[in-house]
Amino acid sequence: MQPTTSNNPISVGPVTLSEGKKIGGCYVLRQEVATGGRSPVWLASDEVLGKDVTLHFVPPAVVADSHAMAELRQEVKRNRQL
Repeated sequence: MQPTTSNNPISVGPVTLSEGKKIGGCYVLRQEVATGGRSPVWLASDEVLGKDVTLHFVPPAVVADSHAMAELRQEVKRNRQL
């Protein structure tokens, strides 16, 4: 996946990611900070909490793999405990 700028939006599944796009009703994408592996990571503003967050977008191939999604959920749970 190529790095993204506001002039070069990318699509992840049915969603096109670009600066200023609102995701999930409360996250406003500010800047792509990484394209590590297959999934982009964006800095976003959480309008509900009033703070910056990072959003990691899961590739469609991973979403379609129930085993991979179960492992990802476990990894997220472990990271939240840190």
